[in-house]
Amino acid sequence: MNLIVILILLVGITISHCGTALTLNGDKYEGNLSFSEQFVSISGKEFTNEVQLSKVQKIILGEVIKTYVLIPEEREGVSVIIRHSVPLEQSTNDAINGIVGIGKPFGKDKTINLPYLSDGIKPDFTADSNALFVGDVVWDLGDAVPPVERELKEVSIWIKSDNKEYCDYSGALEISEGGNMFFPLDGTYTNVNFFEIFGRGFSDTYNNVIYDFAPGSVTGFRYIKLKVFPSVASHNEPYLVEVDVFVNRIKPQVPRIIAIYLLNGTTLVGNLKSINSKEIILSVEKKEFTVPLVSVGKVLFRNVPEEFKDVVNSGRSGVLLRNGDFIDGEVKEVDEDIVSLYSTLLGVRRLSIRLNVVAMVLGKPKLARPDVKIITRYGSEIKGSSIKFEQENIKLKEEILGEVEFPYRDLAEIEFVNRNQ
Repeated sequence: MNLIVILILLVGITISHCGTALTLNGDKYEGNLSFSEQFVSISGKEFTNEVQLSKVQKIILGEVIKTYVLIPEEREGVSVIIRHSVPLEQSTNDAINGIVGIGKPFGKDKTINLPYLSDGIKPDFTADSNALFVGDVVWDLGDAVPPVERELKEVSIWIKSDNKEYCDYSGALEISEGGNMFFPLDGTYTNVNFFEIFGRGFSDTYNNVIYDFAPGSVTGFRYIKLKVFPSVASHNEPYLVEVDVFVNRIKPQVPRIIAIYLLNGTTLVGNLKSINSKEIILSVEKKEFTVPLVSVGKVLFRNVPEEFKDVVNSGRSGVLLRNGDFIDGEVKEVDEDIVSLYSTLLGVRRLSIRLNVVAMVLGKPKLARPDVKIITRYGSEIKGSSIKFEQENIKLKEEILGEVEFPYRDLAEIEFVNRNQ
């Protein structure tokens, strides 16, 4: 086995590496590493050393790969663009063109069809400039494209501009995968008092609000909902004329990379396979681990911004959201993408992991000093009571995971924690 290593020994001998070289007592060598049950041997062109494993405090086999982050870097989710008194740009090839929107006016129990908003009767159906509406409108984009391959690119909303009482916009967007539960899209609540800012528009012109979404920020949906509120300024409903929704078809996202912090101090970083109220299954260095949820202290689904690390590490039970809010409470249920949290202030909140959750804190770890610790190439830190060295692998006994096995090529560091340096 060809490995470039560092051995830190209890007897004052240090073997270190610089690039592809090894240094022993000031002299540089290239070396190969091999293990037996009680000894580690390192050999190069001009030397061979055999050291008892009982005298080794740390073995560094490589570096943790720094580019392995919890999720790909995320841009801001949405930009809002407003335009005043412009000609109608009525799309005939957007994602909801020809789909009848189902509207539920505020204060009404029954739903109504709103075909004019999305050319729902025929592709060139004329937009209606004289229809007032406040409430929710839902469009079903269908199942021709799997939700995991659908990415939201842009939503464009048109309001008649030449009537000062009904030209404002106040609204927000929500999405759903199955149609039963909708999740708000952060940053989409928008209130624009067009008349107060710009004045009255010209005849046959329109005010336009465009939501422009960053690539990858909104994916995995089938239904889109527009919530239209009365104007904050006039308290009137708008002359809502046209809605266009543009989506991209994308390849299914790679498995989400998460970090799981066990109550005993072990940290696992890997691809999320599944999560529910009983267990989390993830792949670490191509090995699958099943972790009981009762043994987990916290789960990071996204990178935690520096300013929120203190609250996540405080041990307070709850959930950190993408907007920075931390909701104190008890996690009652986890069902793949949904976390059900009970808060004494807010009651039961159902939160989407994919859309909103950054971190889930379940309990405060009870850390004990382990006998041995390994760090994998991609950042998992596993603590155990004993380790066995074999020719190609190590076997580590971990309190919660049982016996775990890794080849040397997947390891960055092995440390015997309780040995005096």
